[in-house]
Formats: sequence, C-alpha cells, structure tokens
Amino acid sequence: HLMAHWPWITKAFTKIFKLPKGEFRFNFIWDLSLYLMVLLVMLSGTLVSESALPVLGIFPNASVFWHSTHHNLSNLLMPMLGVHLAMHWPFIRSISVNIMAKRKRTMDFD
Repeated sequence: HLMAHWPWITKAFTKIFKLPKGEFRFNFIWDLSLYLMVLLVMLSGTLVSESALPVLGIFPNASVFWHSTHHNLSNLLMPMLGVHLAMHWPFIRSISVNIMAKRKRTMDFD
C-alpha cells in the first residue's frame, strides 16, 4: 500500500513542513499514526509469537508487557483502520466504480 502511494507520501512530507491546514494535516497525521500503529502491532506480535522467531532460532521470553501491548494496540488498530477507510471512502468508491466500468466494458466485448 505504501509503495503504491509513494508519490503521494513524498509530496505529503514536503507539504506538511509548509504547515498545511485542516483536512490535509489531519489526514497526514492520522495516516502516519496508523502506519506507526501497524508497525508496533507487527513488532509486538512477532515478539509474542511462539512460531515466528523460533523458526529463526531465536527464542524470546514473551513477557506479560508484550502480550498486553500487542492485545491493546491491535484492539486500537481496528477502529483506526475504520476511520482511515471512512476518510478515503470517496476515493475508494470512485476507483471501485472505474474498475467495475472497465470490467463491464471488457465483458461486453467478449
């Protein structure tokens, strides 16, 4: 997802330092927070996993801290993802409509 939107990300980083206002700033901060949250959930999930690291020969002692951190962060991640999808819903809808229209046109020619 990040690689597909890399041009937007680089443009956003340059714009954010020019102190943009309103929706763009909120969207940028929310998306950055969501990205960091995903990284933390993946890190904590890897640390508490009983199969991921042992395959590599690493046997971490998963503490209660990492288990509760993973649980709490993953519970917070789901509503954050919902807000992200809601904020981008017009874009998602327009892309979906375009894809369906292209698919219909190609089916009409078959």
